[in-house]
This record gives sequence, C-alpha cells and structure tokens, in this order.
Amino acid sequence: MAFDFDQPINRYHTNCIKWDHMPEVFGPDLPDDPLALWIADMDFAVAPPIVEAMQKRLDHPVFGYTFPGPEYFQTCVDYIDRHYHWQVKSDWLTFCPGIVPALNMAVLTFTQPGDKVLSLTPVYGPFKAAVESHGRTFVSCALDLDDQLHASIDFDKLESLIDDSCKLLMLCSPHNPLGRVWTQDELSRLGEIVLKHDLYLVSDEIHADFIYSGHRHTALASLSPDLAARSITCYAPSKTFNIAGLAASILVIPNQEMRQAFEDFKGRMRYSGNLFAYTAMQAAWSACDDWLAELLVYLEGNRNFLHQGIQDRLPQLKATKPEGTYLMWVDFRDFAAERGHKTDQEISDFLVRQAGLALNQGSSYGLEGQGFMRVNFACPRARLAEVLDRLAKL
Repeated sequence: MAFDFDQPINRYHTNCIKWDHMPEVFGPDLPDDPLALWIADMDFAVAPPIVEAMQKRLDHPVFGYTFPGPEYFQTCVDYIDRHYHWQVKSDWLTFCPGIVPALNMAVLTFTQPGDKVLSLTPVYGPFKAAVESHGRTFVSCALDLDDQLHASIDFDKLESLIDDSCKLLMLCSPHNPLGRVWTQDELSRLGEIVLKHDLYLVSDEIHADFIYSGHRHTALASLSPDLAARSITCYAPSKTFNIAGLAASILVIPNQEMRQAFEDFKGRMRYSGNLFAYTAMQAAWSACDDWLAELLVYLEGNRNFLHQGIQDRLPQLKATKPEGTYLMWVDFRDFAAERGHKTDQEISDFLVRQAGLALNQGSSYGLEGQGFMRVNFACPRARLAEVLDRLAKL
C-alpha cells in the first residue's frame, strides 16, 4: 500500500500546540501564513490501523479505569526485538504517560537533592529541567562539532566531569537536536564509563525508529547484562506514529529492584492509565510496520531535499545532515551577524515576522546552541520548498 505523505493537513483549530499555540510562543503579531517547523510532531495523518483500532474501541460505550494486559506487553516485547534487535522480557516493562514524566520520575527515584546528573549537550531541553527543577545539579558535557556539524563525544572530557556526587547519566539516543545515531563503539565507551563510575543510566530512545541509510540504532543497555542492570531505556510510539497527544511510553528496566523502586514512585503519583493510549500503542506496534517503512523513505527524501537546498541556495547557513530523527540543526550565526542579531530571540523574531518561519531556538538546548535553530522536516515536501524560498528572499 502506498501512503500519501504529500497530502497537506490543516491542523488549525484543533487545539494543536504546534499550529494553534504559535501566538503564545512567538508573539501575537505574526504574518497571515506562518509555517510551524518547531515542536517535534509530524504533520502526517496517523496510520490507518491505529484509527481503526481506536474506532473499534469506541464501539464499547464505557471508557473506565483500565490497565495494560499481557497481550499489550507482548506486543512491546515483539516490537523492541523486531525493530531494535534487543530481546527483552515482558516483566522488565512498565508503562509511563510519556518520556518526559519518566525522566522526572527517574531523577526523583534514583538521585537525591544536590546530586549531579550528566548529559551530552546541546540536548533536549526537558533533560535539564528534569534535573534542576528537583534540586539536583545538571552537568553539561559539550559535544564537539566539526566543520560539517557532525557531533562527536570527547570521552576524556566527559569522564573528567564525573565525581562522587555524580549519580546518573542521561543519554539522548538518537540525539536530539543534532541527529546523531551513536555507533556501537561510541556506546561501548559510554557503557564503560557508566560501569566504572557506578552511575545509573537513563536513555531516551524515543527517536529510535528514525534511522537513515547507512546507520543502525543500538540500545546502550543491550550491550551487556551489567549495563542493563543499571538502566532505564525509554521508548514511545508518539513521535514515530504521530500520537503524542495520547501520552504513552514504555520503559525497559531489567533490574527488578530498580523497577520496583520506579513503580513504587509511580504508584504514589496515583496514575491509573489511559485506555486510548494502550489501544493506539498496541495497534502502532503490531500493525504499522509497512506504514513506517514508507514514512522513513519519505523522511530521508525530505532530509536530503532540505539539506541540499540549504547548501545550494543559502550559503550563509550551515546544516547537519541528520543520521536519525526528523530534526535538522541549522547554524544561523553568520546569517545573524550579517543582520546585527545578537541573541536567539532576535534571530527567531526576525525569521517569524519577516519570513513566517517558526523554529526552535538553539539556546533552549543549552549554551552550545546559541546561534542555531532546530527545524522539523516531518511535513509535506512542498512546505520545505516554501521554507527554502522564504529564506532565500531574506
């Protein structure tokens, strides 16, 4: 079956954060036709099997308290094996209403006030927020960028930042916003550091399905039983299948004591589960592989189109060619210098008001992001052509 990812979908007036919330985020005086290329959800229709499963469940007229049954967890086990090549057990799994809540719960469960949590930056903003909002200290290890904006890890620098108060490594894999798919060698080095310094590991692998030609995702915790015993690995169908509004994620916690500690904390939060999240997640992970395969081909084409267009038409910009995710990290520093812009806010205001382009500010991912913007290319390709046209006119 061929799916039409070129079909434009009007998301206005659906309480959509990405489109309807732009005035609150970017200011009220926006152009008539702004393009939302910021928050990381896709502008594609949900896969048909998910809609069918939701409609079938709607035929039953009661939507009461619920729980995920054995079939649900077996679906998760099978999907993780099929797509991530990691054989996990169903009793290692726990449901959580999203990965960001899971990050916060993990910090509160496995660290104490004043402890340090380490991460590779620039990185997804809620990592730092999950640490600092609970009285812990966020320790940033800046990634190295070469002339092509390809990121690498300085392992000596990383290890030099670890002391006795550092308790947890928070990893983004594949990396948001830089689009790196970490190699097995890189992950092995990280694993050695985790074990050497007796750290807990929380690995956010929400983008693990978005892997482009020549690359392969590896779960860090899958590399050894010792690493698995110190780890929480976070997966979700929300990005892949465009169901972020249903708040669903699954955590792999092989260590029984860690899993019980996490479950105890989650229990104190009195979270009872989401019937439609379970329904959609089970359909996504059992019946949508064909849709996903076509999506990845389309997104890789989008990546190539946008990256080549920036190279050919916008010499004042430089962009990553992401190995994974549907997010492109674009260097606007020369562009800003030509126009006298000194802050990300000034760059953002100029882009949204002069070109109608709503992008994520790089500094929200850490100090290393100053002068960069993150572009979401999970949209019909014609929109990306419009983006390039608008930038070329500035």
